Amino acid sequence: MRRAPDPTAPGEIVSTPTMRIMLVIASLSVSANLAEAQSSSPTAPRPALERLSAFEGTWRSTNPTDSAVFEEVCGWMAGGRRHMVCTPRWSRPDGLVQHQTTYSYRGRDSTYIVTAFIATGPVWTYHGRPNGDQWTFDLQGDRPNNPQRLRMIVTVARDTLRFVEESSENGGPWRVTEDYRHVRVSRTPSGRRQLR
Repeated sequence: MRRAPDPTAPGEIVSTPTMRIMLVIASLSVSANLAEAQSSSPTAPRPALERLSAFEGTWRSTNPTDSAVFEEVCGWMAGGRRHMVCTPRWSRPDGLVQHQTTYSYRGRDSTYIVTAFIATGPVWTYHGRPNGDQWTFDLQGDRPNNPQRLRMIVTVARDTLRFVEESSENGGPWRVTEDYRHVRVSRTPSGRRQLR
């Protein structure tokens, strides 16, 4: 029985039909990799990620009871349109407080992920999806069997974001724990140059 030639063996001679098949396979592989690289270019718009543009810009709070001056700047992470990075800041009489929030998209299950880094140490992770102009993000618990659930419902209306935080204990009804609005004062994140 004749063995198949090993193209990696030194001095092995590969027949012309085998060589053609190998070249076709290599060519298809290179073409597929090139197509994938082009479609996954970090600057190429993708509809699921472009939905995050609703959060882009500079925002101010409309909550009149807040003694702190609030501003949040949201923009695409430099180098691509894959993560929306927001930096909320509160100027208070006792100093500045700043957090960092990142909105991302996980394509394998069509889930938007929000990761919030809180100045005092905690890291909060939410998973959610939009339904029309309303986004619902559920806080991902770090304790198994935690009886409290928390979610944030964000409603987008042109240049206004309404945030409603709801809490549920032991599977009970949802109750509103916070309700506030942000108004966009600029579509371009202030302090960030847009390069194209």
